[in-house]
Amino acid sequence: MCQLGGTQLILSLQNAIHHRRAFQHLDLIDSNYKYCPSKVEWEKIEQFCSFLKVFYDSTLMFFGTNYPTANLYFPAVYLCYIELKKQIEGDNEHLKVMASKMWLKFEKYWSEFCATLAIACVLDPRYKMTFINFVYTKIYGECSLEFHRFNTKLQSLFDAYKSSHSLQPSSSNALGNDLNNVRNDDTFDTMEAFKEFDEMSSNEFRCNSLKCQLELYLDEPKMSRHVKLDILDFWKSNQFRYPNLASMDRDILSISMSTVASEASFSVGGRVLDQYRSSLKPGECRSNYLLARLDMCRIRRARCQAGFGEYYSQRRCT
Repeated sequence: MCQLGGTQLILSLQNAIHHRRAFQHLDLIDSNYKYCPSKVEWEKIEQFCSFLKVFYDSTLMFFGTNYPTANLYFPAVYLCYIELKKQIEGDNEHLKVMASKMWLKFEKYWSEFCATLAIACVLDPRYKMTFINFVYTKIYGECSLEFHRFNTKLQSLFDAYKSSHSLQPSSSNALGNDLNNVRNDDTFDTMEAFKEFDEMSSNEFRCNSLKCQLELYLDEPKMSRHVKLDILDFWKSNQFRYPNLASMDRDILSISMSTVASEASFSVGGRVLDQYRSSLKPGECRSNYLLARLDMCRIRRARCQAGFGEYYSQRRCT
């Protein structure tokens, strides 16, 4: 079982736990059955299954058939981070050894791609900057240098999109222009009580116009985390309110979750090449190459004949 990948391993453990009573019953009625796990071993199996469940769920999310967008990466990987740290600092020696080996792989991807895909999480209206601040505080402490660096990267990335795309008026600017175009002969304009209100409104719109689209988006209250949201539809409907932010969103959310095969995501073993999973033999490579060359020659010959046929038909018409 130790040779299985992470996906097969947890499925095997779950099936074993589900049929636990069957194993125990078989041990009672069959004297030849010598491999029934003891009570302590069943407890270890349950602990391993609980530990791997977090990574199994993340693997299904990353490599599902629906191809999820990149905003789902950061919350799922944060759970993996917490689970690995918990087991590394725990008392279970078996899980500590496994978690330490998995951490060697995990830390590399966390350090290199954490900030990029955390930006995708910010673009999710259910998380925004509040969740990133929460995670960085849990991991690095309050007012950490890592969070300051992330905030700088987010702002510089938005500034790059802002400078490369033409600015479009947001909804607040459009509403402010409508207020400026109100007729001067309105009876309410003559009332002294409403002049103070008009000045306050104009100052409010002036302050909002000075804010960039990123600040306006982050200042809005976030949605509930339990809301089922199609984030692509959300940004499609808000692309006119935040045109530059929507352009950045299209590029960030299209980042592939991973290019690693699901079996190798959290596997502590290496890649195995045997006689059934190896390179092709020289003879097979040679025959495949000759067949490909033969097909190419046939295609070229057919194209040439078709070209000459069209040429002669045009000459006859002329």
